[in-house]
Amino acid sequence: MMYIYVLFGFLLFSFGGLAAKEVKDSDAKARFGYEFKFPDSAPQTYLEWESMEVPTDRDFRLPEKTPVGESTAPDGGRLMVQSAKNYQWELNNGSVFIQRDGDWEWKNNTHTVRSAKGSHALWESFYSVQFPDGSTVTKHKIPKTNSFQYSYKRKNRGGSFIYFDMVHPKDWGMEKTQIGVFDITYSPNWNMVVESLRENNRISEFLKYNEEQFGFHTERIKVVLHESKEKFWIYAGKDSQTKEDCTGFSNGSFFTLCPLMGIILESKGNPIYDSFLKKNYDLRAWKHDTLHYIQSQRCEQLGGSSSGLTEPWFLEGIAELAVIQTDPEHKANTYERFFQKFLRKRTSLKEGNNPKLPDYRLVGTMFLEYLSLVYGNEKIRTFYEETCFGKSTDSSFEMVFGLSMEKATTEMYDYFQKNQSGFENQFIVWRMIGKPKLQKKIRELPNHCDSTSVVVPKDPAAIIEFADIPCMMRNQVYDFSGLSGLYEGGFVGSSNKDQMESVFLLKSAAYQIQSEGQTWTIGEDEEQWDRGGVRIVNWRGSGDRQMIFPNKKRVHCFFQSKTCSKPYE
Repeated sequence: MMYIYVLFGFLLFSFGGLAAKEVKDSDAKARFGYEFKFPDSAPQTYLEWESMEVPTDRDFRLPEKTPVGESTAPDGGRLMVQSAKNYQWELNNGSVFIQRDGDWEWKNNTHTVRSAKGSHALWESFYSVQFPDGSTVTKHKIPKTNSFQYSYKRKNRGGSFIYFDMVHPKDWGMEKTQIGVFDITYSPNWNMVVESLRENNRISEFLKYNEEQFGFHTERIKVVLHESKEKFWIYAGKDSQTKEDCTGFSNGSFFTLCPLMGIILESKGNPIYDSFLKKNYDLRAWKHDTLHYIQSQRCEQLGGSSSGLTEPWFLEGIAELAVIQTDPEHKANTYERFFQKFLRKRTSLKEGNNPKLPDYRLVGTMFLEYLSLVYGNEKIRTFYEETCFGKSTDSSFEMVFGLSMEKATTEMYDYFQKNQSGFENQFIVWRMIGKPKLQKKIRELPNHCDSTSVVVPKDPAAIIEFADIPCMMRNQVYDFSGLSGLYEGGFVGSSNKDQMESVFLLKSAAYQIQSEGQTWTIGEDEEQWDRGGVRIVNWRGSGDRQMIFPNKKRVHCFFQSKTCSKPYE
């Protein structure tokens, strides 16, 4: 995911959206006599802001030939002018307008409106309004559109923190819903994802985990889910025809996802299939950008003097760390890719800051994973929070972990090289834990399957009669609840010995079971058993059996005649 971490100067505000009106400077009329009125608390809907009258610098332009010094303003108030770009206007109604080298401010005894130029990394910013309850709303404009977006921010005395965007009610998605802390604007092609979140509520455990482990939390998360890649890129302030792959990005007041295969869920037109997909949607992209959102607010929640550590190795690493610690299958995939790509190269954290490096996020992710395994998440949390108060990354790290980051990076690679095989032995278990779970069932085997004989011949020549090839059909199998012939993918089951076993359903409706070094492939009629290069095939209908040896020799036995062929290839 792309993560944009914005340093706001003296304002600290966020994004803009699509709006309905735009006034050119040449058409604007001064409104210095207008009695601007605001509610005590900031409105929290887009349409309320679109209808609100807000003062700007256009309303308080100096009349031509206004003299330097003190004079009477057009409204009868007092003007104090240093130059055309530096003046103060004390209005008769008690409000004050100040212009200072392009920055401006209007205020009365309850509210303050300030210019917000340059406060956003991607979009054009106009103004911010500060309310008596401590809330602030900032208006921005998305490039190459005529629409706006409003960012709401409020920090309460108790430490709670709310920071979210108010989005155009139509242009970025016609649908809107609230699921837990998520305020979601979306297009209909995201219905399956939204339903997955609503029906299964799995994201709440992720939020709880990250608050407990890292202190990251928020009361509201704004999410925008786009109908197309083109709209995603417009929203990101880029050329809509860019060839880049879109995934998602976050900016503290919202996160947004691209309708990329693997991130979005598409209905298959089958209620059983759709229900399964929603129940097992992996949420990785959602989790990743959720973590960006809540992590980016942490320093301000703490009252820190800075935005904290903003290097990509940490920002991307902490987002992925949160995912792999709550998703065992993704953990196995992450470890495996890191071992393959970076373990021998010993790529530095500095190199891991470079988005042009393929899979650059792995470096920071696995560095933090090492710190988590050896020192614990609490120390990672302390290390990050120290940087919120102006302490450098290096000094914070040494204070918390007792060694330099460079030395810790070396020790990280030593640690994973030493323990690589041990971790690799766990991959299959991690992957199974993350798979959908199946309920086992016991079936009645056909009469021709005498399962009492389990001796597996080692020599093709030893097979003389039908009974010399054992029946390897399992009586304990699985029911895929209507998914057979529709879905292809992995599951996890439980053997008769209550051991986890890997199950893979093929599109043909056959499925494979891997358990304790053995593999069963169960089709509609043909069933295969494999172990150590030996394969036994049983046919449910005819009762025939066949055995294939590592040297490719095979023997076929017939149930009806109880005879067997000679070994052949």
